[in-house]
Parts: sequence; C-alpha cells; structure tokens
Amino acid sequence: MVFVVGLLLPPFASTAAAWIAGCSALVFCVCVAWTWPFRNGRTLGDPPHNAQEAPLSPSLSGGRRLSRQEVDAQTAAVIGWQEVHRRAAPVRAAASQKLAAAPKSPGVSLAALAVIEALVRPKDRVLAVAQSPTAADVTVAVTDRESLIGAVGERAFRFVPVECSYTTEAQGVRTARISSAHGGGSVPGFSMTLTDPVVAAAVLVRQQEINKRSAPHKPAAPAGAVPLPAPRLDPPPPRLIRTARDAELNVAAWMRFWGFSDAQVMPVGPDAGIDVISSSAVAQVKMEGVPTGRPVVQQLHGVAQHAKRRGLLFSLAGYTEQARAWAEDAGVALFRFDFQGVPEPVNGHAASVAEA
Repeated sequence: MVFVVGLLLPPFASTAAAWIAGCSALVFCVCVAWTWPFRNGRTLGDPPHNAQEAPLSPSLSGGRRLSRQEVDAQTAAVIGWQEVHRRAAPVRAAASQKLAAAPKSPGVSLAALAVIEALVRPKDRVLAVAQSPTAADVTVAVTDRESLIGAVGERAFRFVPVECSYTTEAQGVRTARISSAHGGGSVPGFSMTLTDPVVAAAVLVRQQEINKRSAPHKPAAPAGAVPLPAPRLDPPPPRLIRTARDAELNVAAWMRFWGFSDAQVMPVGPDAGIDVISSSAVAQVKMEGVPTGRPVVQQLHGVAQHAKRRGLLFSLAGYTEQARAWAEDAGVALFRFDFQGVPEPVNGHAASVAEA
C-alpha cells in the first residue's frame, strides 16, 4: 500500500519531499520482500524448528487410526519427502535384515517381502514368513507379538489373527493354521493351512513369547529381605529308553529339572532341528548308532541363534572330536545319555547347565 501511494503521489506533488517519500517506500518494499523467507533463521523450504515433535493434524484422520501411508503424507507436508525417507532408512534396513534371516515357507516372493518390510517394527522379531498355498498373493509374517503382518498383493497391514495354531495330523504331519477376520476393508479376510514344520515351530514360539509377557509380574522383594531358596525338584527317575520318542520325553524331564520349567517335546513329525523347546533353550536328541558329527552341532547352533535361545544337544553314541571342538567354541552344551536315560555332560557348557 505504501509503495502504491509513493508511485501515485509524485505527479500530484510539487515538493521534493514527496519524491523522497516515494523512493523510500519503494526501497522498503524491496527489502521486506527479499528478507521475508529468511525470518526466524529459516529459508522458505525449511521445516519448522519443532517439525520432528509437531503432532500430525487429527482433523485429517476423521477420528480413525491413520495408516502408514497417511502418516508419511502428513509428515511429508511438514518436513518434505526427502527427510521422511532419510529418517525411515535405518528402520527399513533393519526390517529387511530381519525378513532375510527369517525362515520361509516355499513360494515366498521378494515382492511380498518388500511389501511386508514397511510394517516391521523395531521391536518385532520375525519368526517365519508363510506363503498361502491356495492364494498366491497372500503372505503372512509370523512375529513374537499379538499382531501379525499380512500382505495381499501390494498392500500390507497388521492384524490380530482369529486363529494362529498348529495341530498334529495323521502320520505325524504338523499343520499350521492362520486366519484373519474381515476388517471392514482395512484387513481382508483370509485363511491359510500349511503343512510346514518351520511355520508350525514359529507359531509355537510365538505363543510361548505371548504367554511369557502376559504372566503376572511378581513384586520386588523389600530392601534387605533375604530371598528364600527356590524349591529344588527331584531328579527324574531312571527311564528305559526304547524309542527316539522316549529319549525326547526324558530330555524334556531333565531340562525341567535343570530350570527350564516350560520345556516341552515338539509334536511328532518333521522337527526342523528342534526336538524339545522352552522359552530359553532348544534341544535336539540324536538316538543313533554312530557318534554325532559337527554338521549336526552347527545346525542346532544356527537354530538356537535365530530363536535367541541356548542350544543343548543329547546323543546316545557320543560325539566326534570335530563336533566337540566346534561346540566348545560356539557355546553348544553337549550331553551323552544311556539307555537308562541319565544324561552326562560332555563339555563345560553342559556342566554349567547341569549344575545350575
């Protein structure tokens, strides 16, 4: 406005003061226009100083929970897409590593993993990735959380399954079932049945993790209180080992005696390298006529590392020298048992388990 007055005033003014006022107004407007983008120390395209902590507008959500794409869109409106991708890169890289390391059922595609990757949270542990045998576009990542991650085509979503269980069918075949209820468009309804030992083991581990987190918290003992010793169970009685199943049941009993209170035998069928499982250890039982070799020890160690549990190996015929040396370096506890079922530690890692 001052600029306009300055331009119109000179033709109708007879004094030099009017011309000076017009020029001053022109200079003032140019300076304001030039310095306006740099106010508060920011350029025109910079985000606000508090952009990272700024809450997203709830008015755009319509009272519902925002999807990942909507959150990214609103965040990008404040800080720009380049900054969104920069901040998400470490999380996506960690999610990609988790999915790459997780065991997978046959048929899982790289495209499905890329879709699921966007919804893997930092605290998630991916136990297995299952591909529906009947619907080629349905893939599910089994995690140690209540909610699973599903992908249908190019759309990913988190959902709490209606069913996530396994049963032992005829001839010892383990069948895992995963199904979801239709979520009003956000979560499609589907059901898959897989005869895959890897997925079945993942479903069992998931249930154990959920039960462990939902267990009632015991209040801490008052300061200065003398803790009472935990009651010591009686060692399992001698048990005649006739079959491999007898040996597995005997190992589970001894593991419970050593403090793995929730140790249980895996169902009959393909075991994916695990015969007995607990929340803190996995065990394999070899009832063979020849000493157990190094490949078996390496396989158990890999399974234990992925499950973040301790590895215990029990063998009727003992171990080769290579197996003992490798287990000592890797931290695998080696036991030998006889036909009466009494386990004997073979290395120091096993002795520390038996003495705990």
